Amino acid sequence: MSSISEFTEVANILNSEHDSQPLSTSQNLVTSEPTNSTKSRPQRSWIWQHAVKPPPGQHKIYNNKGAAVWRCSRCKPTVEYVITGGTRIIMDHLSRIHQLTEILPLKDAKRKRADNDIQASIARMKEVGERIRSQRLTNASESEIDLLITRELFVNWLAADSLPFSLCKSRAFRTFLQYISPATNDLLPESDTTIRQDMLGCYMQLKSETKQRLQSALSPIHITCDLWTSSNRLGLMGVVAYFVDEDGVLRNLTIALREIEGSHSGENMAKILWDVLSEYQILTKLGYFTIDNASNNDAMLLALECRLQEEGIEWDSTNHRLRCNGHIIQLAVGAFLFGRHPNLSDSDDLTREDIAQWRQLGPLGKLHNIVVWVQRSPQRMQAFKKDSGGKAPKRDNNTRWNSCFSEKDLYNDRLTDAEWAVLAKIRDFLQPFKDTTMATQGRTATLEHVLPSMDFLLQHFEDAKTTAIEDNDPIMVACIETGWAKLNHYYNLTDRSPVYIAAIVLNPKWKFEYFTGIWTPGWVEDAKQQLRGFWQEHYQSKGVSTETVTTAITPTPRNAYQAWINSKLAPVDCVDEYSRYLTDPTLPHIVDALPWWVQQRGQYPALGTMAIDILSIPGMSDEPEPAYADKISQLASRQDIRHDTPMSGMELRPRSDLAEPSEINRYQRKIGSLLFAAVTTRPDIAFATSRLARFLVNPSTEHQDAADRVLLYLKKTESLALELGRGDGLEVASDASFADNTLDRKSSQGYAIKLFGGLIAWRASKQDTVTTSTTKAELLALSQVAKEAIFTSRLLKELQVNLSNPIITIKCDNTQTIRLVNEDVAKLQTKLRHVDIHNHWLRQEVTRKTIKVEYVPSDNMIADGFTKSLPANKWASFLDQLGLVKRKESPLKEAELEKLQEHLEGLYI
Repeated sequence: MSSISEFTEVANILNSEHDSQPLSTSQNLVTSEPTNSTKSRPQRSWIWQHAVKPPPGQHKIYNNKGAAVWRCSRCKPTVEYVITGGTRIIMDHLSRIHQLTEILPLKDAKRKRADNDIQASIARMKEVGERIRSQRLTNASESEIDLLITRELFVNWLAADSLPFSLCKSRAFRTFLQYISPATNDLLPESDTTIRQDMLGCYMQLKSETKQRLQSALSPIHITCDLWTSSNRLGLMGVVAYFVDEDGVLRNLTIALREIEGSHSGENMAKILWDVLSEYQILTKLGYFTIDNASNNDAMLLALECRLQEEGIEWDSTNHRLRCNGHIIQLAVGAFLFGRHPNLSDSDDLTREDIAQWRQLGPLGKLHNIVVWVQRSPQRMQAFKKDSGGKAPKRDNNTRWNSCFSEKDLYNDRLTDAEWAVLAKIRDFLQPFKDTTMATQGRTATLEHVLPSMDFLLQHFEDAKTTAIEDNDPIMVACIETGWAKLNHYYNLTDRSPVYIAAIVLNPKWKFEYFTGIWTPGWVEDAKQQLRGFWQEHYQSKGVSTETVTTAITPTPRNAYQAWINSKLAPVDCVDEYSRYLTDPTLPHIVDALPWWVQQRGQYPALGTMAIDILSIPGMSDEPEPAYADKISQLASRQDIRHDTPMSGMELRPRSDLAEPSEINRYQRKIGSLLFAAVTTRPDIAFATSRLARFLVNPSTEHQDAADRVLLYLKKTESLALELGRGDGLEVASDASFADNTLDRKSSQGYAIKLFGGLIAWRASKQDTVTTSTTKAELLALSQVAKEAIFTSRLLKELQVNLSNPIITIKCDNTQTIRLVNEDVAKLQTKLRHVDIHNHWLRQEVTRKTIKVEYVPSDNMIADGFTKSLPANKWASFLDQLGLVKRKESPLKEAELEKLQEHLEGLYI
């Protein structure tokens, strides 16, 4: 085995290959001067062949402002362009003024240099590879490499591991491939467009093969489907088909993952299902649906039934609607745990009342509060892991608790020894539910396991209730009764479809003997009649005559005499397949009933068909969810939706080159949408949107990502709305962030105006001029908001809105600015004339008692969030100051709607 140092040497060579050696040896390239300790990249563009050479001892030419520039060597007088503005404008200059374009041989030279780099990499790798040659796999001869197979395997690899199409253009990948097999390297395309075409071709081929497999299936096509919302708020519907293929093997295939347009109504879901089933041409082979208990699923199947009837296809949505066993178990457990508290809040913005309600749940609620408190702090999580041997506490839901959950609140959640004992009892009680769920999920867990699992858990409820009564534990008894009632409710719903009973009876190791020890004789007799009617109605006519010969099938006789002789050799059994199967003894050794029935089709042609149809029905609808989880990361444009703030503290810089028109258009559409929200109803994104709007002309990938973050933040907090009527009078606040824009050193400013406690005006912007101190920046911001506040006050007077205090009070967190405005003698020393003018105007309005400036601490400054990106620990307080609260939807009655409409019609200004 090779040593680690040998592999380290290989890695060092790979890493140094493109970092230490320039890819170009041209003498005509102008390299840039290193700044600080970082080595700049060589300037390889052809435009530098037509640039003025820098003075001796310098690597760049700088203008009088200290910016690096490109100067045209052909223009008199010299024309120059700032390098950071990109090269496209310089190319346009050379093309338009001097009719010069890029010399194509340079591209050929670049390609030749790339080939030389690959060969050089291979040469270096061979030096180290001699020591690890024993680990290399023997490559197939180049003559055995097939073009189509190679490209198909390549796109399968990209799809299976979610790799980018641009991998085909990776220099490192091509170097590796050239070393392994030069012939394979030549066969793979170098264009991601070609890769896309290859992948679409493979997809269409596999889809055609899947369609053929579905149409030739021995069983109907059973469906599980579910809805999912991706991390980028994309509504998806997954569809999985279950069937028995031509070889008698149970299969399941994900046949669709479609986006839902509009609401998740049953009609919209049915439309997607209809399109999928039509594409695969399996409408006439449609079997049963195993789905969860959502009401829109009932509407979906009813709409699908109507569409099928229009096409002349008989299909009963009630009989073919089966319920996910895993979801039923989950509901029963939820009823056991929380049944006494059906209104327990599970929102993202919990109050102290919500926390107290969790506490009323008992030890389980207290444990929930403790876990949440630990998870709210990285330090607490680290301490917990240290004391628990690296284990982390797991929360039972995704609730995010706000800042009101403090150590003081946690004091009330202390768990006593007796309460820990109760939690241990709950844990032991829930273990069978976990065992049952694990045993009845997966691809092979079909319908035959549903009723036995429910019978087992119902018996577990009853045994636990007996124990709780003996222990004199009334709370446990109440919880058990609630959970039992929920499970029993769904147990009774299985009567709507006879396939639940059929799946048990068609298992040769159970038959009706399974029900003998569980059900009453009357229930068993009813089940027998129901199942026989199902057999006679749907399957008996599909077999041979009901007078089935019990011996082996003999060849058809050629004359009457042979027919007469054969009739005397074997007695005729007038019992049909179903009755004959029930009279045969059970087979306890049978583990899987479906393969057994595949082998018995010759003896039971009709009943075998019925068994294959029913025993291929899935018991759970859990199969679409792994498909969702696997696909979501590929569909989501961003993965930072967990951020609780719209913008990080990272500074955004202008793009150095020019963006493509499509990139500019996409970015402008994002910012336009954000601006509408920031101006009308969402002041919390005002600063972020104002900052991002500065890059509308030439956005970079960094800017696109930042805009995505704000959009995703809006989607996550879409329930927030401004709440009015939480205070009195007119409240105004002003703030500034001195010289926070590093490119031009201008300051950011913002203000907020509240009327009767509700935010009615706000702004986040950059000041028009550069100031030389924090005080001057604060003065300019104060002047801006004073004008807006005076205008607002005059408007309110015209509307005859009387304020309790006619003097406008403006909050400010800079004491020096307040002294300059309020004191008799101004101490401002500035050469900025306009700043001095603003100062004197503010002093004038204070003297006239139009405005009054008061101090407020920065932590209580509402306008602080309009001048900077606040950290997460201050964000909840900022939202509270703005008055952004979570909407509570409460449907209005018809009378209330009429009253509201009359009130709105009476509002005139």
